[in-house]
Amino acid sequence: MVLPVSILMGGALGEAARRVSRRLIANRIGQLMEPPSLNGQWGSLQWILAGALGCGAIAFWCADPAKGVETAMIFLVLVSISAVDDSIRKIPNELLLMLLILKLGAVAASGSLAPLLPALAGMVVGAVVFIIPSKLGIFIGWGDIKMAAAAGFCLGVVGVLQAVLVMGAIIALYSLYLIITKSGGMKTKVAIGPPLSLGMMISLLLPLSIAV
Repeated sequence: MVLPVSILMGGALGEAARRVSRRLIANRIGQLMEPPSLNGQWGSLQWILAGALGCGAIAFWCADPAKGVETAMIFLVLVSISAVDDSIRKIPNELLLMLLILKLGAVAASGSLAPLLPALAGMVVGAVVFIIPSKLGIFIGWGDIKMAAAAGFCLGVVGVLQAVLVMGAIIALYSLYLIITKSGGMKTKVAIGPPLSLGMMISLLLPLSIAV
């Protein structure tokens, strides 16, 4: 029963995430920008399917229902972050705040403040990992730094480092593709939101078993 409900709810929330993404883009550029992934019937269908399949897979993967709900909600927020950042190279503060709220909700539901300290440590580490390169002359936007901090809050120290490593591998492969196809190079700017989001999901579903 849990799996069908997760699929149905995921589809509905996927469409809601599409609408939120469109509005966030419009608020930042002053008009309703409609890239193909957010536009019309086919765009809506893509988001419904992504939400349904993603939430269904998470429900199937996570043995703990509470963890499954938390992970599914984070997944939907990350899909929205990825869509907005890929479209306009901005990561909305509203979505980052939602990640923090989801984690705080999970901490409150646990009935203990013990998970809060690792979350705060992860937030600091996530921010520092991105701030250091920015101080060395590598361009990293404040939105990227804030997302790394939010990722650390959700994942903890080990989780955010795992997510950053996955992100780095994805960006390296993408840069290699650009070089091979002669459509860019190592200095080509890449939206951080999508690869970091994927790294976060891998860390949530396949966490490294290292106690920190």
